[in-house]
Amino acid sequence: MKNKPDAVFAANDMMAVGIYEAARNAGIKIPEDIAVVGFDDIYLSRLLQPRLTTVHVPIQELGSRAIQYLFKMIDGEADQKEPYREELATGLVVGGSCGCNQKSGHYLF
Repeated sequence: MKNKPDAVFAANDMMAVGIYEAARNAGIKIPEDIAVVGFDDIYLSRLLQPRLTTVHVPIQELGSRAIQYLFKMIDGEADQKEPYREELATGLVVGGSCGCNQKSGHYLF
């Protein structure tokens, strides 16, 4: 590309893994040539070199709340036709892939 991006934000960490692979195949260095950030903080993100910067999502809590709401729907305590919203706290896990000077694996919540 003539105008190359400075960074890529992947919709999830598995997509970021694909970006790592594509960058490696193209001879592009992370984070020297391009910064990469993922989303969801799966275990694999800790194994990448450099460690992936990612947004932590509390997946276990998300699943637990989904099951609780499902039970409410089954028991007739929740209207399936009404919108439902949950808010969960997330945080940034700073790894080496963003090009930041911070310590890799540092959590910002």
